[in-house]
Amino acid sequence: MIDLAWQYELSGDVSGAVGCYLLARIVRDQDGGEALTPDGDSLELKIKNLRRLQFYDLLDAGQYDKAIALHERTRHVYGSGPLAAHEVVSVKSLFEAGGASYVEILPGRRITAPRLKFWEPPPPLSSTAGDLDMPPLYLAFVSEAHAFPRSNVVVADKRVVYDVAAHPRRKDILIQDGVNLDQIMMAAFGQTHALIELPENAERIEAGLVMFGLQSRNYGHWFSEFVPRMICYNDPRCPDGIPLCIDDHMPGTHEEILALLDTRNRPVIKLPAKPVSFGKLGMAPVPAFFPFDMKPGQPFYDTIWPADVFRAIRDRILQRARDRGLLSERRDRRLFISRKAFTQRVLENEQEIADRLRPLGFEVIYPETLSFLEQVALFHSAALVVGSSNSSLNNTLFSQEGCQILGLIHEELSFNFRGYTSYVESGGAQITFLRGKSSQRRGNVHAFHANYRVNPNQVTDAVAQLATRSPAISGRIMT
Repeated sequence: MIDLAWQYELSGDVSGAVGCYLLARIVRDQDGGEALTPDGDSLELKIKNLRRLQFYDLLDAGQYDKAIALHERTRHVYGSGPLAAHEVVSVKSLFEAGGASYVEILPGRRITAPRLKFWEPPPPLSSTAGDLDMPPLYLAFVSEAHAFPRSNVVVADKRVVYDVAAHPRRKDILIQDGVNLDQIMMAAFGQTHALIELPENAERIEAGLVMFGLQSRNYGHWFSEFVPRMICYNDPRCPDGIPLCIDDHMPGTHEEILALLDTRNRPVIKLPAKPVSFGKLGMAPVPAFFPFDMKPGQPFYDTIWPADVFRAIRDRILQRARDRGLLSERRDRRLFISRKAFTQRVLENEQEIADRLRPLGFEVIYPETLSFLEQVALFHSAALVVGSSNSSLNNTLFSQEGCQILGLIHEELSFNFRGYTSYVESGGAQITFLRGKSSQRRGNVHAFHANYRVNPNQVTDAVAQLATRSPAISGRIMT
């Protein structure tokens, strides 16, 4: 039955595949064993994912009742609650309909495009440049809202309140809520409506501020999508005493950052993987349009980040570090960031690169062994930084103006080069990319996360040239 289901799945017959997987599950329950599908999924997960594919087609056709009825037939198999169809709206639209309070902390404005720098001649990128018109940074409150930790979904006034899902480019983007393995509810998003699993036995919290969401434990997502919201929550128009609500699976560095940014000494509530009912829920946005991924066939959208937002965060954190006496007078350190602790986007010849850089005065650092403020102080003292282009480069935001960064990366032309440049250079550092060769990807590894190798000679040549651009090394030390 599993083999037959797999053939149905490969041929695009989703209904036939679901039926055979259901029969295989009955046989498994009778005879025992832990039958898995050819791609390693459990039968339950496979049925759930195939059902979701059916939902998408029905959503696009406006057949919400049919999708809900289909879910009712099998939701006991994968342990989901009932689904309901909700219109998807932005926070601003909900406010205009009388369903929320709303105030702009920072108005919409136009920013400048980053100037990309490559060690090679500039390659023909295949991504789409992000919009330069930044949305307002706002503070909004909704009453009697349901929310889901590890997710960006908020349901209020019988609507799904989700800026990205209500964006004019909705037709081009994938919404990952309810899809990833750590999500606690089932969801499927159409163009105007979403099917959302209704919360059962939700935890009750009278008031909270959203600092939880999809990929909140990932440091890169955390700093770009969540940390800027503290600008809104620190604003005098945000009432005192309302707790910051975070996902309970986030690392300690995230809480350290919150404590440094919070000017109001707010309590922090760690939310487990259970639905939450809020009497009053405070919301603030991602500072730029940032889709998680694009639909197949659509070019990657390379978000450009607003420098004013990240400069404000940088200034606040550097001041806190300065108040604690953690910032040294050094401005000449050379740092090579190790990627050994990670399993994706691995620099396969890292040791060779490190051995070539040490005689040039580079220290090999392991960010995962340092506290957040230790990393801030370290990068603030650097004149040259070399490292793989991933979240370990995020804290170069705190480097001195004119610090030169060599971002090593694979050859994928759709990579978010504009995103890295606009973010890193918000603090005054300058990043140049050196592209290597991607290794063969295995399984379902995203192109962005492919392992790669770089030419050591190119690294040392690039370092020699970048050293001439560094004010600290060339004698023009910045203060």
